[in-house]
Amino acid sequence: MDWVVLALFAVVVTIITLRFGTQYAVAFSLAAPLTIFVYSSLPWLAFVGSYTSQLVIPSLQAAVVGGIMVAMFVLIFRMIPRNLLTGSLPIQAILSGIATAVVLVVALLQLPALQTFLPLSPLIHTIFGPSYNIFWMLAAYAALAFSRK
Repeated sequence: MDWVVLALFAVVVTIITLRFGTQYAVAFSLAAPLTIFVYSSLPWLAFVGSYTSQLVIPSLQAAVVGGIMVAMFVLIFRMIPRNLLTGSLPIQAILSGIATAVVLVVALLQLPALQTFLPLSPLIHTIFGPSYNIFWMLAAYAALAFSRK
């Protein structure tokens, strides 16, 4: 089931990239690792750390991760120049969709709060696990850099 969800995500990103360009894919691909960093540093954050350490319900943790992800996506999207909002060629769009799906998988594996809602198979854990996740991220970023006009 998880492969189907990832394929659907890649198809949606491909369609968005065909229509609007790679700006959305790049913004999501940069926001996902930044979300991991911000979420993992929340318990030590001044003024907020005591409240976030009390979040033990997985749905609340997922809501916090989702809020951070949306905030990071909007901030990064606003930083990218508007002249990049032009459509892409099909090969570029497919490459962007696959690369963004790879970034999503690596981010899901790093955030246990999200794995309760979308449990990933052991095969995905083996392929995209800690031993290879940096190589997958570098390959995804190289693909996104190549797919930019």
